[in-house]
Amino acid sequence: MKIIILLLLAGYTFTFAQESYTLSWTGNHSGYVRTIAISSNGSKVFSGSDDKTVKAWNTSNGSLLWSSPFDGRVNWVDVSLDGTRVVAASSDKTVRMLDAETGAQLWIMTDVDVVIAALFCSFDTRVMIANEDNLVKCLNATNGNVVWIGIHDTNFNSGINFLSISSNGNFAVSGSTQYIKVWNITTQLQVSIASIGSTVSTVYFNPDYSRVVSADWSGNVRIWNATTGASVITMVHSGIVNAARYTPDGSKIASIGNNRTVKMWDVNSGQQLWTGNHNDEVVSVAFSPDGSRIATGSGSAESLIRLWNTSNGNLIWTSPVGQAGQTVSKIIFSPDGNKIINANFQSNSIKCWTKVPTNINKQEIIPTEYALLQNHPNPFNPSTVISYKLATGGWVTLKVYDMLGCEVATLVNEYKLPGEYSALFTLRSTLSSGIYFYKLTSGNYSQTKKMVYLK
Repeated sequence: MKIIILLLLAGYTFTFAQESYTLSWTGNHSGYVRTIAISSNGSKVFSGSDDKTVKAWNTSNGSLLWSSPFDGRVNWVDVSLDGTRVVAASSDKTVRMLDAETGAQLWIMTDVDVVIAALFCSFDTRVMIANEDNLVKCLNATNGNVVWIGIHDTNFNSGINFLSISSNGNFAVSGSTQYIKVWNITTQLQVSIASIGSTVSTVYFNPDYSRVVSADWSGNVRIWNATTGASVITMVHSGIVNAARYTPDGSKIASIGNNRTVKMWDVNSGQQLWTGNHNDEVVSVAFSPDGSRIATGSGSAESLIRLWNTSNGNLIWTSPVGQAGQTVSKIIFSPDGNKIINANFQSNSIKCWTKVPTNINKQEIIPTEYALLQNHPNPFNPSTVISYKLATGGWVTLKVYDMLGCEVATLVNEYKLPGEYSALFTLRSTLSSGIYFYKLTSGNYSQTKKMVYLK
């Protein structure tokens, strides 16, 4: 007890065998916030709303960087891998490319119907969009010109509900009222079609793009062969399944639904591993970058974020009542896993939660010295995690350089509290195999290590 009192007097907050998060800032819109995206270095968050704007926020302090007007609600935003551009899809039947620093419009593409999704792919050279006219389109990311157009299905002209991209940027998968279709973005080749007989909520690839998981309104979570469209396994969640996603390592699938539960499944056997409960419909889900935690958000009757241990389903943290806003419409983690950002419908806002860097069980209260750890995996392709320790708070930069000393990416550029952190680095396919260097700078501390990229 004396130890606990002394720690509290020192100004720290601790939760035993759990994690603790504090609400760092709130960003406001004047309409429902439908979508959020974060830059790969975690420095900016972008939000799209029914108030017909896209807004950019400083992740560190929540300051509004810019606001860009649209003529309709913004259904989707995505940020390029290099963090320089933002693409947005709108109900005004347009797709717009914005400068991530200023919000200035770089180009606009007028579509034939409401655009429900727009995502960067092929390492920022292409943009894939989907609309309510049952079409997918591949655009040139530089000028917005249409590269090719594909028909999602001809039997049901009800529009596409969801679109996602493989992590290597070369494949897209779309889902509608009855069908799932996989596309090769480079060749336009239609890879597979799966007919499921129910409205598709979400479709996502597994890490090696060999399979697709779908969630539907008939209570099913299904795994499909991404090449043939053959059904691999079906898991019954019950009710309307709002989303189903693979863990980052592809070994498990999480599903959420209107039966107020989050469920975790084994991908090989289809066995249900654990169930977590909310007191309202579960409408949003996200995994931490390392896959150890899963965050879920619920509807307006409860309006909470809950954080679970991915392995065993233990509840790690619950947001304070009333602080997460109403209907947690979307959740994302920062690339280092130390922030949780959520969007809200009725509350017309986004919220940023920052992890309190303490862990009694692991003796990781505050590091006693600075350290830059070796990235893992190493060699890597295309992504790797870089971890580091900060003995004191201060402004931190983490940058990646090539063999010639040219800067490749800025992963961190913000003030951080003392603690342990991780940053996810994904290398563009246009860069060559070989040795790269990453450098951490904070105050008087500076350390550089090398890593190997193998295509």
